[in-house]
Amino acid sequence: MGAWGENSFENDEALDWLCVHIEESSDAVKLIRETLEAATKAEYLDQTDCEDAIAAAELIACGRGARPKNVEVPKEVDDWLQRNAYAPDDLMTHLAIAAMNRALDEDIDRSELAHPDKWAGEDVQEKWFAAVRDLRDRLKSTI
Repeated sequence: MGAWGENSFENDEALDWLCVHIEESSDAVKLIRETLEAATKAEYLDQTDCEDAIAAAELIACGRGARPKNVEVPKEVDDWLQRNAYAPDDLMTHLAIAAMNRALDEDIDRSELAHPDKWAGEDVQEKWFAAVRDLRDRLKSTI
């Protein structure tokens, strides 16, 4: 059983996206953009693509100085941002906001994470939605 929590990097998929895919990519900025675009264009957003998009959006938020309050961000985020001197622009930030809007879609025909049976309880689902709304709001605050 893998790790999972409501915050951006509290699940194995997001950590793999950050620590494996981004770290090993020859063009990580392109991968970030493609990850967010995939989420915005998906007819049906599955859990994996959603978790990857949230990780990408959090990387952008942290790159713009909009860090989460009371939630520790993995050291790898800051290391990658510093090592690559990554400063996300407004276009990438708008794309991240659009991806988070899509992640928050509560239509069970459009989002795997909208299904109540994906969650251990309604309170867990609501905490996740609140964390994603917070991420979206932090991104918006940087525009």
